[in-house]
Amino acid sequence: MVKQVLFGLGVTLIVVSNSAAQSSDAERHRLSSPTKQVGICAGVGVGVLSGPFKYTWVNGPHGLLGMWFNLGAGLQLIPKVEYNRFGLNHDVGRYKGGALSNFLIGVAVTYKLQTPQESSKLSPFLSAGMGTAHLSASDAVRDTLRSRFNSESPTYFEMGGGLNYENRDGRSIFFLLRYVSEATEGATLNYIPFTVGVKF
Repeated sequence: MVKQVLFGLGVTLIVVSNSAAQSSDAERHRLSSPTKQVGICAGVGVGVLSGPFKYTWVNGPHGLLGMWFNLGAGLQLIPKVEYNRFGLNHDVGRYKGGALSNFLIGVAVTYKLQTPQESSKLSPFLSAGMGTAHLSASDAVRDTLRSRFNSESPTYFEMGGGLNYENRDGRSIFFLLRYVSEATEGATLNYIPFTVGVKF
């Protein structure tokens, strides 16, 4: 009976040791795997207007496309292009139809915040950036307003943050919330893009 118990304990110890060794090897492989240094990001969402523009225009669709570069220490550099479209508020004035197109070319820097568990797949981050915007208004908008926007290419600034969820295959899903400000003539175009996207 004692021999059987000792034999059983020996088998159990061997199985546990092998399992621990395999887990340790898998963890070492994960840690030693090279981190991806460059990739593509894309996202869609909605731009919510703030300030004086929200009375003349209405919220509209938003999209972005860019590349990301790992700089180390939790930093990423993201050159990108974005597009926002705001419809004309039909409750203001006698104009029907019309839209304001907002095309942006710029660069952002994100910083991954430290979390209690560095192995967690969900990580918060901060974001800030700047670039150049190009505004254009459709033909349905009155001539004076359209000519004003079509001649403008203001500098824009942005700041915000979000959450990033990394999958096992190295791809990730992100949620980004920012405040964007463009110093257009006469009034500043301020809006908040809500973006959901992927990095791969």
